[in-house]
Amino acid sequence: IGVGEDGPTHQPVEHLGCLRSIPGIAVFRPCDANECLEMWKFIMPLQDQPVAIILSRQALPTLDRQRFASAEGVHKGGYILADTSTNGAAPEVILMSTGSEVHLMVQAHQELAASGVKVRS
Repeated sequence: IGVGEDGPTHQPVEHLGCLRSIPGIAVFRPCDANECLEMWKFIMPLQDQPVAIILSRQALPTLDRQRFASAEGVHKGGYILADTSTNGAAPEVILMSTGSEVHLMVQAHQELAASGVKVRS
């Protein structure tokens, strides 16, 4: 978890694990406006399922979905954002992230890909 503008005392990371361990609850930690929209489309019709939404107060950029995959898979709990593996080859590295850390993961993905590493994020 990255340290935001509020400093290290405002990083209640244990809440994510606690929320995810509750049976039947859907937990969303979107990385940008695209994921927020897809999350909203999924949760609005729900009537009997609790949902926890973990948002950031940071000014996060919106990912260019022409370069990266659509956010439509956000309701599944995870999806492939970018993949430099070709022809069904297994990646050498798999990067995973949620929320505000996705942008850091994208930077790492780009640096690894530029150095020739087959990476899936």
